[in-house]
Amino acid sequence: MGDTPLKPDLNTQPEFPWEDLLLQIEDQRVIPVIGPDLLVVNLDGRDVPLHAHLAATLASELEIAQQGLVDHSDLQQLASYYTARSDRPQRLYSRLKVAMQKLAPTPSRPLQKLAEIRNFNLYVSTTFDGLLADAIDEVRFAGDQKTRRLAHSPHLRVQDLPSGKEDLSTPVVYQIFGPLTSSTDYAVTDEDMLEFINALQSPERRPRLLFDELRNNHLLFIGCSYSDWLSRFFLRTVRNERLSLRHMSEMIADDRTLDDPGLVRFLHYLAVDVYTEGGACTFVDELHRRWMERNPKPTSPSLTRQHNSGAPHMEPDAIFLSYAREDRDAVRKTFQGLESIGLDAWFDESAIEPGDDWDRNIRRNIKNCSLFMPVISRNSAERPEGYFRKEWRWAIDRAQGMDDRFAFIIPIAIDDTGPEAGGIPDFFQTKHWHNLPQGLPDRTFLENTRTLVRGLRMRKAGLR
Repeated sequence: MGDTPLKPDLNTQPEFPWEDLLLQIEDQRVIPVIGPDLLVVNLDGRDVPLHAHLAATLASELEIAQQGLVDHSDLQQLASYYTARSDRPQRLYSRLKVAMQKLAPTPSRPLQKLAEIRNFNLYVSTTFDGLLADAIDEVRFAGDQKTRRLAHSPHLRVQDLPSGKEDLSTPVVYQIFGPLTSSTDYAVTDEDMLEFINALQSPERRPRLLFDELRNNHLLFIGCSYSDWLSRFFLRTVRNERLSLRHMSEMIADDRTLDDPGLVRFLHYLAVDVYTEGGACTFVDELHRRWMERNPKPTSPSLTRQHNSGAPHMEPDAIFLSYAREDRDAVRKTFQGLESIGLDAWFDESAIEPGDDWDRNIRRNIKNCSLFMPVISRNSAERPEGYFRKEWRWAIDRAQGMDDRFAFIIPIAIDDTGPEAGGIPDFFQTKHWHNLPQGLPDRTFLENTRTLVRGLRMRKAGLR
């Protein structure tokens, strides 16, 4: 009795550092690592953990006897039991794919809430389903499949990020234990996960850019619920450095860690913050509530989908409107006209003082926009200085590396200022201008812009 480990006293655990986490998210320095605890399906009016439902389904279809040797609600345990005793262990993986197809689950509310926190643009999923990417597409892109889906395999060609996190043009979900297929090339059992982690430790099999980002950002583990040894091994692998020497932090919220005293002591020793007020879904509810209080949803399109954090957010391939502050009211009319015909547009209405982080985000937005529209007026022509002039230079830099046959910079004149006016870059004078008095868009401008955006999308689709 005296040697039985005691469950940690939650009253002695430090308070969860919500303020630190929210500030790190605002700085876009957090990568969520998502596990199965957030996967929930509604069956007969009640929420059921997806993996528990799949385990029960497989137990029946694979005729795994009720021998008390396996928990039929634990997918990993049931899968390990079956593969160790069957002469056809690969059957488990194909039957699991069939079960998922029949169930056709939709993203759970916790996944949708995570997707609503738009300062996340890189996620690591430890599950084999595509529900996290589905949630992002549903919440941010009205169901269009714009989220990039990448996956690791111990055997196939290594997939890596297309760029560093700051330069991603669209959200990325990286399935580090593989995606659901009819083969055995994804992880279900603990042994599968061990093989994946072992492959990730090899320099030849490691996605270099992904691991650079994992090492240089704070990690938020939500709903992973791994056993003691797997949690330690996985944490060490994704950090790719000695844990006691790391320079970034980790936070953990799941349904299992607090029941493992040894793991809690290990995490406490490493100063890893553990959420103690409930499981993963409870944590996401609280994170979402706190985030939305600090970053309320826009109440009208004119709020331009930006965050209040000083890190302006723009949807990939939106139209970038660049203007002098005195012309804000006119630009808002142009913006609303573009939005009225279903085009994504962006312009900065905040009053936050620009700085290095601001510059970096604006440059990324210009790099990722579909069209750049400098707003020309007496105000912009006569101002010798202004942040919009930085934006104009960055757009010209991008345009000079583009094919001249395709429009990118489209000047808009909102008064009688013409191309010959002083203070207008020579590069703009060679482009086709639109005259929109007081910023009011006419039908010709809107239709021409819609055609340009449609052509861009077709060219991008053709490159895939």
